[in-house]
Amino acid sequence: MLLAPSCGGSTGQGGMGDDSAASRIDMDAPALSSELRQSIERAANWALTRAEESIRHVVGRRVLVRCRARVDDYLGDDRNAFRSWTVAYARPERSELVLALDRLRPDPPDDLESVLVHEMVHVVLGDLERSAIDDTRVVPRWLHEGLAQVVAGSRYLGGDDESLWYRAKTDQLMSLSSLTSGFPNDDELLRVAYAQSSSFLAWLDGRVGRDEILAALRSWLHGDAVNLDAALANLDPQWSFTLAEGLWAEDLKTFGLFALLRNSCFNVLILLALPLLAIILYKRFRREQRASARLDRWEADEERRRLARIAIARRRLEADPLDIEFVDSDPFTDVETAHDDV
Repeated sequence: MLLAPSCGGSTGQGGMGDDSAASRIDMDAPALSSELRQSIERAANWALTRAEESIRHVVGRRVLVRCRARVDDYLGDDRNAFRSWTVAYARPERSELVLALDRLRPDPPDDLESVLVHEMVHVVLGDLERSAIDDTRVVPRWLHEGLAQVVAGSRYLGGDDESLWYRAKTDQLMSLSSLTSGFPNDDELLRVAYAQSSSFLAWLDGRVGRDEILAALRSWLHGDAVNLDAALANLDPQWSFTLAEGLWAEDLKTFGLFALLRNSCFNVLILLALPLLAIILYKRFRREQRASARLDRWEADEERRRLARIAIARRRLEADPLDIEFVDSDPFTDVETAHDDV
């Protein structure tokens, strides 16, 4: 059920629905049905093509996709690499992707399509990294995770703009240099690291452009520049990754506030409406009080008028008593007698 939406619908360039395309995926899924294996293989081929087109690099070897129904079906290091929130992970140095079907969800970022695209970006960047002149030149972790999220179109671990805006306003954003070789282990900081990487790469993609970013990365990997900053400055003197990081943080303080207001629009409207609601309720309460007081006065006046009428009638009776003769008779007998007379 979780696989159907991802494997049947999209047939974009590279064709997740194109069965005629030669597969570039090796499947390691011994316990899965043939139909399910083929479905995942088609989705993986499509995700690989999409990642290659986005990174402007074609992987030079076949990609191994290892798939099990449950996380617990993996053993040893394969099992230990899964954290509580991990759906899949890539081993770029091996061009390998490891997936657990029980962690998939119907919606991004944990649906099959988003997960495969995200991990395939890591595989493609890992293959690009093999062109580096030495082992010290590797793709920074923030660039790995930022591009993977931007290309997949979904932010990992649910990192939100509100937390980034607050950290930007209080100067608590983590520096890119601290996210170069790895991410923090703390769950909250890890969420922020993913969110920062996604936000910065999306900003950089819009300002500098994907081609410039990737050209700078290749230039540095090939040894044409001493660092990434210099590689980007060689392509465009007005830019460097460090400069872009500072400008992004400043923009985040403003645009993050707008995003906060947009995402919390309902809550903000409720807060703004509370004083107005209090005024309306107070005015209504005062109107009800005044209406109740008027009703009490009217009832009191009516009671006084009633008592006055009774007093007047009593005085008239006392002044002019009526001569009333009471007859001791049976009214029913009188009625029967009246009928007889008729």
